[in-house]
Amino acid sequence: MSYKTYTYIYAKKHFFHLMQMANYEKKAVIISSSINSEKDAVLVGQDEWNSIQETLYLINTDVFHQVKNRKNDSNEDFDDVWNHL
Repeated sequence: MSYKTYTYIYAKKHFFHLMQMANYEKKAVIISSSINSEKDAVLVGQDEWNSIQETLYLINTDVFHQVKNRKNDSNEDFDDVWNHL
């Protein structure tokens, strides 16, 4: 996912446009703080957010490791299993 950085002032003025960019162009938007002690924020589209959350869930529930460990399993062909679902 690519991203673009904008100032807080620009983001505040063009927030709807940035939402469209995040959702339709699939670009994360970094909103930089004008105060040095504050951290920046990131705006991502809903689909990207859902994908990130699903990936984190799979990793945290060990499903990812099970799939990775069975990726070279010679007992079953993934395409055959998929076609018989």
